[in-house]
Amino acid sequence: MKYENMSRLEAIKAAQKCHTLGSNPPATIPKQLRLSTIECVPVLFQFRDPSQFDSKAHVKALTKTVKEGKTLEALTVWWSGDGWYLVDGHHRWGAYQAAKW
Repeated sequence: MKYENMSRLEAIKAAQKCHTLGSNPPATIPKQLRLSTIECVPVLFQFRDPSQFDSKAHVKALTKTVKEGKTLEALTVWWSGDGWYLVDGHHRWGAYQAAKW
């Protein structure tokens, strides 16, 4: 589902509908997911003003850590009915993306 052009309220309602009408989560919840299977939807799960959370320096430092072969704290994800959505860990997700992990 596309949330890019929705208000926060519209996105919440769309996510609720998707969760209600969508499929159940996998029978076995995976301990790891491919980064490409996690949808990042800031309008739903990033409560800070974009100017506050878009910390390029922080993401850059985390990216360096990932490129050194270290893993970061786990991301928090949620099954929406149509896939996994990032709930917490936006900077870490950005660092993994930048490092092409």
